[in-house]
Amino acid sequence: MTNRVEIFVAMVDRVGKPGFQAGAASAIHDQFNTDKEGFSLVVQSAQTSTAVASVLSVTRMTAGAVPFINIVTNSLAGTVTFLKIVAEYRENQKLNYGDVVSLVGNVAGVVAGFALLSGAPLAAGFFTAVSLGASLIGTYNSELAQRIQTTATDSIINLLKTHDMAQEPSTPLIAPNLTVTDPSTIASHFGGLITVITWNPTTHDIKLDTRMLTEFETQSGTQPAPLGGTNLTDTPSPPADALLTIGIESLGGQQPAGPMPSITVGFGGGQDNYACCTAPQQDKYR
Repeated sequence: MTNRVEIFVAMVDRVGKPGFQAGAASAIHDQFNTDKEGFSLVVQSAQTSTAVASVLSVTRMTAGAVPFINIVTNSLAGTVTFLKIVAEYRENQKLNYGDVVSLVGNVAGVVAGFALLSGAPLAAGFFTAVSLGASLIGTYNSELAQRIQTTATDSIINLLKTHDMAQEPSTPLIAPNLTVTDPSTIASHFGGLITVITWNPTTHDIKLDTRMLTEFETQSGTQPAPLGGTNLTDTPSPPADALLTIGIESLGGQQPAGPMPSITVGFGGGQDNYACCTAPQQDKYR
């Protein structure tokens, strides 16, 4: 048995930086290179936790990411980024398919968790895994992780194994042929399409698909907009000096003579949800 193990992990988590860069894989990579304090791979069981291997390196396979789309709401649920972990087995220890593994540092504590999944035959000492962010999925779902791996991420990982990050463009995107390229190439050679993974949160159906890059583009410094529009959590407040003039068609049920009277009100406390007028004014001009 080889003493070294390599694990290729697809990190499914909340949206990272605009342009689908960084994300969970980048955060873990940065944490490892900041601390470098005894990182280990720890296997969790019902009763015990065993440090199986010492981590030698944690690297991103690409700075690009794949949008993870909730197909029911037609919205951007998160992104998938990719990580390669190289470790060295401790004496008389090994990893097996099905193991639930934590990446643990002496300073950082647990920085990632994933399960080693069976899939296409791999050479000895190699595993693929899917990490599901708790903020996105909630509790770990082994069926969903397996479907993401077999349907989508293994094929991407296999091509990323030969990808050279040193030659990567400043805004890397995953093209429909699963190669890493830039926005101009996406527009000129792929009809504006990028690779996405669609997810049905009810049935857990997973599909490797494509979407137009323009559906995700935002201004610099803002979060990528969900497909189908943005669900606003806060209603924008109008300017403090905004005014609204309302024409009055009748007074007490009688149409007034001469020019139509009106009332001008400001936007502020007291008006109803339609910015009509204050409560006393509503009563007077119904």
